[in-house]
Amino acid sequence: DNYDKNILVNAGPGSGKTHVLMMRCAHLIHKQKLDPSEILVLAFNRAVVFEIKDRIAKLFRSIGYGSYTDRLKVFTFHSFAMQNIQFDDEFDENAIDNTLSEFAEKMKNKDFAINVSKNYKAILIDEFQDMNEDFFNVINNLIIYCGGSKNNRGGGMVIGDDDQDILV
Repeated sequence: DNYDKNILVNAGPGSGKTHVLMMRCAHLIHKQKLDPSEILVLAFNRAVVFEIKDRIAKLFRSIGYGSYTDRLKVFTFHSFAMQNIQFDDEFDENAIDNTLSEFAEKMKNKDFAINVSKNYKAILIDEFQDMNEDFFNVINNLIIYCGGSKNNRGGGMVIGDDDQDILV
């Protein structure tokens, strides 16, 4: 599918969801001609981010895209939020704890959301079933405004397994 389409993948454990995410990245680069820096991959924890980066690096090397690996943006939600929020000079540990809530609130502001999202054409989310309202608000606004506006939009792909929902 084109990069500006929204896709939901709901599949069980061990069915290859992460592989689908990696192949979507390769498709977006090879067939849709997106620059790797225009793709944002978000996951819920560092272990998953490291696994995705490692598996994408191996895949990309095997298909001759090894140099693209470092340009692909793969973050945890919290690290992506921290990258986009300005903190006061005084380090406040509570700020770290509230990062995602603060980021979700800021993403409700159209100008802020456009600024954060404008450089991406595809947003890919792993373990979608683990989200709460803050995560949903962030993802929703990222996808709405990726590409810079509602008129020049990108697309999103979320991958999850509703049988593994940890928030139910």
